[in-house]
Amino acid sequence: MDARDGRGGLRAAARRGAVCPRRPEVSAPFPSFASSCGPMPGRLPRSTGPGCHYKPRRAARKQSGEPGRRGNACKIGPAGAYWGAMGSLGGAQADAGARRVPGVTLTEGQAMRVTRRELIGTAAGAAMAAAAARAGAQDGTPVRVGLVGCGGRGTGAAQNILEGVPNCEILALADMFPDRLNRARTALTKSNDPRVKIEDARCFTGFDACRRLLDTPVDYVILAQPPGFRPPHFELAVEAGKHVFLEKPVAVDPAGVRRVIAAGAKAKAKNLGVHASTENRHNRKMEETVRRIHDGQIGKVVAGRCFFNTGGLWKFERKPGESDMEWQIRNWYYFDWLSGDHIVEQHVHELDVCHWVLKAPPVRAVAVGGRSQRVEPVYGNIWDHFAVDFEFPDNVHVMSMCRQWQNTDGHVGAYFVGTKGEASVYGGTITGENPWKYDGNMISPHVQEHIDFVESIRSGTPYNRATQVAYSTLIAILGRTAAYTGKVVTWDQVLNADQDYSPPAYAFGDLPVRPVPVPGKKA
Repeated sequence: MDARDGRGGLRAAARRGAVCPRRPEVSAPFPSFASSCGPMPGRLPRSTGPGCHYKPRRAARKQSGEPGRRGNACKIGPAGAYWGAMGSLGGAQADAGARRVPGVTLTEGQAMRVTRRELIGTAAGAAMAAAAARAGAQDGTPVRVGLVGCGGRGTGAAQNILEGVPNCEILALADMFPDRLNRARTALTKSNDPRVKIEDARCFTGFDACRRLLDTPVDYVILAQPPGFRPPHFELAVEAGKHVFLEKPVAVDPAGVRRVIAAGAKAKAKNLGVHASTENRHNRKMEETVRRIHDGQIGKVVAGRCFFNTGGLWKFERKPGESDMEWQIRNWYYFDWLSGDHIVEQHVHELDVCHWVLKAPPVRAVAVGGRSQRVEPVYGNIWDHFAVDFEFPDNVHVMSMCRQWQNTDGHVGAYFVGTKGEASVYGGTITGENPWKYDGNMISPHVQEHIDFVESIRSGTPYNRATQVAYSTLIAILGRTAAYTGKVVTWDQVLNADQDYSPPAYAFGDLPVRPVPVPGKKA
């Protein structure tokens, strides 16, 4: 899922008063509503020429300066409110099977607890596995799509597959809230595309909406609900025998990351495809730039830096009568258990590029950050700025910076310095001994990723990117953990941490907000 305003339609979004964090120069503040993914997208234009929709963004930003060196390392220790409710680093791994997940219809005021066993019950079976096999057949049968999470990103992803894959059908929708589902349904049906076949009987809302959608004859499921729901929904989709288009990030905590890795292994055993919507890997310009880095065009990579510095984002003011749970889900971006903080929810794109280029996760990280502009209660318990020094293997350091501040300069990019030159992955350029600039044509990577995924499914050998995107998500969690705690944190520590942000029950009702993390403060 992405908190951005769809894929394209940015100027239309600006006319509606929306802010796209990756294109703040064409935007104004978002309207006060959000559910699975912020505001609804405008019309999805076709991209043309080199650079696609990244070009105007790139022209509007200047490259940031070099980072400084990190301070002295210190051993991991207690970190106050952050670890108080979450567990500690280096503890026993969480029991994924015991974690409670959505699974039955719940109404306002109920306080039911739902187990994973109850959730999965009717979603599995031979019929679902047969549906998955049909999707991979080369028989010309349309790929039948179900969408879980009907906000801007989810609706945009459904529009993207319609644009890129002629032989597909949109059959089913699921979301927590009827108003969000209805907006998506209107957006998808207004063009009168005969491939949109959304009947009332295949529209589902509530905590069990995903499970019920998986009982329909879809074989390609887009999971675009808030990230906190992604691990349990991914498990359900794999159990049901579906190919999964998995939005990023795929989790908000280490326990969730491990669940995604485990479910991905089950998907592989079933020959199910898993696509990770880190769409930069399907951007032809960026693909070619990374290929040239891997081929040695800039020599041995010795350092890197990446940025996601943008303006403000939408927020959803609480309405009278809303429970804690409903308001937090509608205002999901600002709560740790739903978004993982913006370093995880947004900056994962640039960190995935680092993972891609360097072919390995970091060894450790040290970080700073905090909350300076977004301090009111409507902004939940997340921060608004981070700066992280990631140490990758071979002593390669990458400076990572992300912030969301109004009225400040924006910059999004990833750069790598080698012994023979420097590469700008987002810019598609190489300078130094072997200069080069991308000059090819391409379509939007948000369309291309669906084309590539469906081609792999129809080939009979669908690709599976679950572990790849789980690791990229964990890189962001590593940076967040180092910043929240004020400690040097290693990859192994965060991978095995028993931190789990899940609420005690998935039910409309009371749900206290954890305190904003303060480095060095004991609980």
